[in-house]
Amino acid sequence: MAGTDRQPNLQPVLRDFGERMQRSIAKNFKEGGRPKKWKPSKRVKEKGGQTLIKSGRLHSSITYEAGSNYMTIGTNVIYSRIHQLGGMAGRGRKVSIPARPYLVFQNEDLRYLGLKLRKYLMQN
Repeated sequence: MAGTDRQPNLQPVLRDFGERMQRSIAKNFKEGGRPKKWKPSKRVKEKGGQTLIKSGRLHSSITYEAGSNYMTIGTNVIYSRIHQLGGMAGRGRKVSIPARPYLVFQNEDLRYLGLKLRKYLMQN
């Protein structure tokens, strides 16, 4: 049967979800971690401010790309991985940096995606 194996173009709903995730990740930075708060950095303990927000570079570097069947979100900032996952850093890898996951999908984000996908697929 012709046309029965055609995949739907999910780009509109995935673009919407990418924008939602950018806002959700911005909220993670604003609240200092969600659902679990991040351990305060040494800089914050000594000088004040917010953990993971010194220059705002990491926070403002979050971008997404949506295609017909995929959506990726992330950053190209070189130090992003160590902050997301934690680990040893610095000269000689002598500084232990705790994981402070900022690229986190919240439960409400996943519910939102499910509802949007269902609605989109029912209409198309």
